[in-house]
Amino acid sequence: MLRFKLFGFPISVHWMFWLAAILLGGGFSTGRGNPTIPLLAWTIALFTAILWHELGHAFFQRKYGGRPEIMIHGMGGYSSASVRLNQMESITVSFMGPFFGLLLGGAALLWLRNILPEELIKKIPPLLLLKLKVLPNNPSFLEQTLFLMIKINIFLSIVNLLPVLPLDGGKICEALFGPQRHKTVMLLGMITAGVAAVVLQFHYGQMFLAIFFGYFAYQNYKAYKQGYGKPNLPF
Repeated sequence: MLRFKLFGFPISVHWMFWLAAILLGGGFSTGRGNPTIPLLAWTIALFTAILWHELGHAFFQRKYGGRPEIMIHGMGGYSSASVRLNQMESITVSFMGPFFGLLLGGAALLWLRNILPEELIKKIPPLLLLKLKVLPNNPSFLEQTLFLMIKINIFLSIVNLLPVLPLDGGKICEALFGPQRHKTVMLLGMITAGVAAVVLQFHYGQMFLAIFFGYFAYQNYKAYKQGYGKPNLPF
């Protein structure tokens, strides 16, 4: 277990994170038929994205009186703090993770645009890019890392806003709907995670990510069944 402090927050990194990073590494290939993007570039980009995401939560947990600790593990990460939050504070804390991710992705995009040749910059779509053909034929380590940083942060931010517990979008729904409608939140999470798992597997071929969402779907189903009995699904 790797342990260190950053901005005053205790941070722990479980060894399962490194294993998950290796397994996921092939899922974000360059699209050039060459699976040899340096694993180090991928790992740096993934680790930085998850850590920065959790720091977004932690800064606001501390702002609202908590003493957050961050754990990064094989399924992602979390920032825990023993603090009671009102509805607006809960929504803010949950939202700040994806928001920080988008900020980091935007910063990486600006940096990448600054170091790419001018003729390649003109090919980058104004709204983000995400097509690897804009990179040189033999991109440098920094260019690859920045590109992956953009892609991972945008992907993680969007995915985390899905209404699926325990993702940030699910927690936002939980805060919005209140405890009286926890049943609805779990049902929504179950269906959304199940659809995401199918799309990731059969449309994008992302088996490892599909397993993640299949697990989330099962967890929501299990919690729903324990609390309310077997759900009446429309299919």
